[in-house]
Amino acid sequence: PGAESDERRTGGLPPGLWERYKSSGKSYKDWKDDALVRAGCLIVEIHAGAVFGDVERVYDTRLALNQIDDGSGTAIFEEVGSYQYDSFVRGSAFSAGGSVGFVPLWWLEISVYGGAEIGRRKLTTGWETYYSEVQGPDRIVDSDSQEFGPVPSTMAVLQPRLRLYTLPSGPVKPYALAGVQMRFYDAFDDSQLQDYPSYPTREGGVGLGITAGGGIAFDAPRGAIGFIEVPWNKLVSPVPFEQETGRVQDTPKQELPSGQTLAIRAGIGFRLF
Repeated sequence: PGAESDERRTGGLPPGLWERYKSSGKSYKDWKDDALVRAGCLIVEIHAGAVFGDVERVYDTRLALNQIDDGSGTAIFEEVGSYQYDSFVRGSAFSAGGSVGFVPLWWLEISVYGGAEIGRRKLTTGWETYYSEVQGPDRIVDSDSQEFGPVPSTMAVLQPRLRLYTLPSGPVKPYALAGVQMRFYDAFDDSQLQDYPSYPTREGGVGLGITAGGGIAFDAPRGAIGFIEVPWNKLVSPVPFEQETGRVQDTPKQELPSGQTLAIRAGIGFRLF
């Protein structure tokens, strides 16, 4: 009895399910495969789907230039102000990746998801020139702005997470989902920023989020599995970056982020061991 109790605790099975195993006359492995029990299994999955929310990155940068008349007849421009706005805003992205997890108890899966989100990003540049009079106020003599994109942009995603199953056996297993998300994005150093005038670039980084959601797992004989899930992410970082130095008059109203994403993913995989 002591050995049986230890084995039941190791598998994490409820007493009723354990009794079904003992009365089956099968080995534990054969019975577990037939009953579609995940306890003690390694789970390998391929994911694909879509993500909605703050997945499109926008960067708006503008310069104020002072045109100086030094009497030489050649126009000389001096930077007297700059403006930058960098944020993730609402959009949609394609999502693909894979995960590896282990099920130490029938109700708990510990896994790591890694993948990519292929969304878009957009760059806007602008400038305005002032003319400095010897006497009197400066006046704007010219201005322009250009929009580049949106163009495809890929972010890497890493997500340690937990699945909490509601059923220990059978072909259908609803579950809750919780975890944290790290989203890696690249720098805004496009060639358009290096032209004249030269605009400030923006660095890449890592955005953090908290994950919650749910899904349904499907188990078939011989280790085949499938799933559909809906993870929601509360984005903690990065926050919108907005900075203005000097004087830039033409600064448009910017779109604000929603602070969240919602994904719909499905996939297939295998349960091993």
